[in-house]
Amino acid sequence: MLISDKIGDDSQSLLVAEALGWPFEVRKMVFGDREWRWHQRRKGPTLQNVVVEESPSLEPPWPDLVISAGRRQVPVVTWIKQQSGGRTRLVQFNRPLELDAFDLVIAPPQLRVPPRPNVFNLRLALQRRDDPARLESAGARWEARFTGRPKPWIAAMVGGPAWPFSFDADFAAEMMRRLQAYADGQGGSLLVSTSRRTPEEAVAAMVAAARPQDFVYRWNSDSETNPYFAFLALADQFVVTGDSASMLTEVVRLGKPLAIYNMPKRWSLRKRVKSAVRNYLHGSQLSADRAISPLRRLLSDAAHQVGIGYQRDFEHFHRGLVQGGWASYFGAPITPPTARPPDDLPLVVARIRRLMAEAGHELDSGESGSPAEPL
Repeated sequence: MLISDKIGDDSQSLLVAEALGWPFEVRKMVFGDREWRWHQRRKGPTLQNVVVEESPSLEPPWPDLVISAGRRQVPVVTWIKQQSGGRTRLVQFNRPLELDAFDLVIAPPQLRVPPRPNVFNLRLALQRRDDPARLESAGARWEARFTGRPKPWIAAMVGGPAWPFSFDADFAAEMMRRLQAYADGQGGSLLVSTSRRTPEEAVAAMVAAARPQDFVYRWNSDSETNPYFAFLALADQFVVTGDSASMLTEVVRLGKPLAIYNMPKRWSLRKRVKSAVRNYLHGSQLSADRAISPLRRLLSDAAHQVGIGYQRDFEHFHRGLVQGGWASYFGAPITPPTARPPDDLPLVVARIRRLMAEAGHELDSGESGSPAEPL
């Protein structure tokens, strides 16, 4: 598998590689400082964006399978497939420009990639399951600091600005006011965790608004002082800002009551128009049970390849969580989930095994489609 420096993307690739149970190597590529924009990516398979002298070598024998994520990886993995004479199979996360260049595209739930035979649309973000012992240990370390605060303990997991959402000091102060009112109505206490992406002015506003019964954590890089896992272990209810698919997924997998806190949009006229154009170009492809004309597909593909791509749509993801019975919107009652959350990892693994079996790669251990050495 190929990784770069994006922890979220790389962790998904590693999770799938480990779940397959096949031998694999990790190659961390180093890319140049310049932004690899769409018109440069249109050059096709190339190592032009790679700092070759700082990256591991890519040479024969070429792997049977490459798993990767992120747009900077795309020219590299397609170059590997080209060098292998088309033998290497490619599994790519997110929304690459040319869907047809990949044998399988795994699309996170907040990216509205149209259904295709080679696209797997995830219902929840792929994540490692939290180790119960780790949660128990974190809870034991922190419980004494929360003891005495009235229950229920309501954990508010706070992210930061992510298009199209804004996150400023005014929003943070208003959110604290609403969360405090909710906690008071429940007779409980508010436990707030900021994150790496939370703007400092927003953190300051939340700290300034905190009352003695509130606990507010200022994020820092020291994992020993971070109560995140203690919150997961100890909190009775959760409120998570809508910008983070990973935090929402993590709480959903716990099976605890969850509310999504809606965030204001930073909608300029230009972005409104661009979003409307994207919906027109790609929107009709988002229903798997609707016939798509070849002309409409051609138009959508062409638009995506020139930079009018499949957009990130957190609200679509939120609707799926609410309709699935795993969450509610903040302002409605925060109740336990009414259904078990889905786990798409076994389905992804089965899909890759089938892909490799259909490609005729040598099997091992009697498992369908196990390749010799995926990269």
